Amino acid sequence: MTLPIRSTHALLKSADNLRENFVEACRHIPQKDIDERILGSDRAKVLPWMQQQGRSKLAQARTTEMKQVVNRQWSKQTQTLTTFVVAAVSAGIFGAAGQLFTFRLPSWLTIPASAAGGIGIGLVAEDRAKRTITLCRLKHSTRNQHTDLETNQAASKNEFDYEYHNAQIQLHQQVEAKKYLNKRSLTDPVAATSLILLEAAAAAYLALPAGLAFAFLAGGLPVVVILATAAALSEYIDLPKEYKLLIPEYEAELSPGSHEDESEILATRRLQGAIKFCLESAPGDRIKSRTMAEDLAEMDFYTEKQKLLQAEMIQALYECQEEYQAKKDQVESAYPLPEINRQGIGEDKFNELQKTALQARAEKIEQAQAKLEAEKLMALDKIGNTFKLEISHCQQAFDNAKERCEGLNNNGNRRTVVMS
Repeated sequence: MTLPIRSTHALLKSADNLRENFVEACRHIPQKDIDERILGSDRAKVLPWMQQQGRSKLAQARTTEMKQVVNRQWSKQTQTLTTFVVAAVSAGIFGAAGQLFTFRLPSWLTIPASAAGGIGIGLVAEDRAKRTITLCRLKHSTRNQHTDLETNQAASKNEFDYEYHNAQIQLHQQVEAKKYLNKRSLTDPVAATSLILLEAAAAAYLALPAGLAFAFLAGGLPVVVILATAAALSEYIDLPKEYKLLIPEYEAELSPGSHEDESEILATRRLQGAIKFCLESAPGDRIKSRTMAEDLAEMDFYTEKQKLLQAEMIQALYECQEEYQAKKDQVESAYPLPEINRQGIGEDKFNELQKTALQARAEKIEQAQAKLEAEKLMALDKIGNTFKLEISHCQQAFDNAKERCEGLNNNGNRRTVVMS
């Protein structure tokens, strides 16, 4: 029988928390103890947990960082205003220096054509510079992340810790490194540099009659404007767009235990109990064997499950009572007070008719409430039976595990040293 929903969710959450704590503990076990005291088959079962937890932790960290960048994204209006500044500067420079590029055109077309060309050159330069800056930032950030992950892996304390960090490296490679570290196209930086220098040369030419120093300063104006705008748009437009695409890939790794069922959770708990016994047991301990440790872990599981079921049963019964009480409170409003036309009817007759109508209304209300009460009792009985059956199954499973555990204890089984 399927567990009630709340208990299922609570068991899954508890299993996730226990596994996370267990993974963290395993990452700090000395390698010598792992080699000497944990079976190779157990180690093989634990390694996927390490991989899963490592990927989940990296995904959580990267998702949090990326969402912070996405939340800073500029509005369309701010983006348009920033781009307009570049267009205005470029149009002004090339419009004033129109004779450099449009000397073959009629005089009345020189300034408009030069300004239009300048706008195009400025916007293309800004766009290519923005793309170049964005890629450089992504490559730099990705390379630093990858280096940090490799450093963590090199400092691993044991094989479990190594696998934990190795899973993070593989996830990072899958989501980010393969996308950004391999891009080496020079088209954008070359185009941006050429167009920016062209615009700087036009600005310097206009200012040359005022002297070389002023020409140098004037030539730097479009360079500063374009690069500053490109950097801002990269930070507040392009990076958020890139991260929006990456976040779902990382979010897919954030729920490591959500697809487990009860049998898998129980198997996990037994394995955790066995490994803890192998690492921590000593002669004279109450727990005398690996099997006994597994049975005790199973008993703990069913004790926890029983408590969850009992709490949910009480809540379900209370909610059922509240639901039917609300329905009963609404019954009277479903039967409004009767209205009797007094025209042509004497006082005694009117009172008799009114009394009869009120009695009929009271009977209908009583019948409706009695029906709801019967439905409520059936619903309460169904809820109680469903939970009691589940609790009974839990108790039976607990008793079986306890019987096995006590049998091992009474037989005086000696602890065996577990070797890999």
